[in-house]
Amino acid sequence: MKTPGNLYLAVNPKGELVTVDNVTADNVASTLWCTTVTVENQGKAPIYDFVNKGAEALLSVTMDDFAKNAMQTTKNSLVGGEIAGWAFSGTYANALETNRPLYSYFQEDSVVGLVLEGTNVRLKKAGGKATDISGAKFATFTLVEADGIALNAKQINTKLGIQDAANGVKLTFNPDRNNTSLENPFSDVAFIAKRY
Repeated sequence: MKTPGNLYLAVNPKGELVTVDNVTADNVASTLWCTTVTVENQGKAPIYDFVNKGAEALLSVTMDDFAKNAMQTTKNSLVGGEIAGWAFSGTYANALETNRPLYSYFQEDSVVGLVLEGTNVRLKKAGGKATDISGAKFATFTLVEADGIALNAKQINTKLGIQDAANGVKLTFNPDRNNTSLENPFSDVAFIAKRY
């Protein structure tokens, strides 16, 4: 997810929501978001859930981050909480809308959304009316495909940090074999990448 200012929503090693301005092989996993769209009955807006590949965590936040009577948090929000299921794009089948705010209802007629302070991600409360949401100036995001990045042996062997390097890696292809019974050494046997 990318902002109009070319910042990417990420999860840092502490589990905090942050933004980064440069995606490299070392931080790419923290900027990758798998998206699930839940469509309910006709007439209802789609609900978006995002799972961060690097943190293996759902984009969910907690209202406990707010100080008493505060409308905005003062520290980065940790992923993991009771608030998930985000409003995002009104369309999804053919194309997603761009530069859309992320917000979710935390109680009737009240939403919480993401705002940016530099590279820091904060939470902000607002009313549920369209004018309230627009006036809250929530950060806007566009869901983008990841750019191609060259990976080193460690990044390949750990699958971008989600497994032990000694486990090896199998690659899958579709189709895996092209009308042959020959072994595909990349998908049949786990391999360990080496640095040359």
